[in-house]
Amino acid sequence: MVKLAVVIPCYNVSSSIIDVVKSIGPEISKIYVIDDCCPQKSGDLVNINVKDDRIKVLYNSVNLGIGGATKKGISEAFKDNKIDICLKIDGDGQMDTDNIIKFVSKFKKNYLYVKGNRFHPHKKFFKMPLLRIIGNFFLSIITKITTGQYNTAVGTYSGSAVSTSNGNTSLGYRAGDLVTTGAYNTSIGYYADPAGAQSNGNFTLGDTNVATLRCNDTSISSLSDARDKTDVVDLPHGLAFINQTRPVQFKWESRDGNCKDGETNYGFIAQELLAIGDNEEHRLVYDSNPEKLEARYSNLIPMLTKAIQELSAKVEAQQSEIDALKNA
Repeated sequence: MVKLAVVIPCYNVSSSIIDVVKSIGPEISKIYVIDDCCPQKSGDLVNINVKDDRIKVLYNSVNLGIGGATKKGISEAFKDNKIDICLKIDGDGQMDTDNIIKFVSKFKKNYLYVKGNRFHPHKKFFKMPLLRIIGNFFLSIITKITTGQYNTAVGTYSGSAVSTSNGNTSLGYRAGDLVTTGAYNTSIGYYADPAGAQSNGNFTLGDTNVATLRCNDTSISSLSDARDKTDVVDLPHGLAFINQTRPVQFKWESRDGNCKDGETNYGFIAQELLAIGDNEEHRLVYDSNPEKLEARYSNLIPMLTKAIQELSAKVEAQQSEIDALKNA
């Protein structure tokens, strides 16, 4: 059975601490009240007025502040009773102890750290000291910066390495478990991962076991509205660019194992495409992970179209010359 403890740092909370302690439900195994050198003797008030075997009052000889008092209580909790989960609440009555169960439910879903947000509507919000309001506001910001936000993970070890990144969605066993600081990645399927731990905006379906993508439609539409584009000019790259490419036949022999290993395919070599022109412009190679370069075949379509137009113009010019010679 999971053992729960509550830590309550106390300083000038004599008017509320008794009610706070009495409101803690039976799901809590141990209650640690830390009198942080309180001038109102909060610890003594609890000892005298609350008869509960779960309570242990600790006293600081000097005021350590809310952080130091909390740390002392948590250390004592894990040392004393082999506590599994430790929760911290304030002694001023601004935290509803009925929400303890909600916090515990998150830990049961493999969360390592859960923090409440007192900036949600609360009837006692404006009774908080201004300094504490400011402190909590910046603490919330720091927490979001150091732990990330808007990340969703479903599946064993899914998204387990995410640290400071935001907006990642991972679905499946170990899906997205490569991501650390990369943001806005979607990884769907067994071991599906973006190109690298710091990659941004990747949408990945499956791992190296996926050999075929199936759908009722073969095209993927993308934004191409003229109202969203500027500096539009005719493409300068066509036949001359295409003539620099080298279509190849090859057999797969991947370094980390792939279901396509041993198969013969047609395509291009990413390093050779990088050597042609400016990749920042034509974007034929996705090089977020230099150890695994990826070719963007569809980005060749505009240049292939331009090459066909140039060849068509030459054919038409030659046909005109041939017709002129025939009629001479």
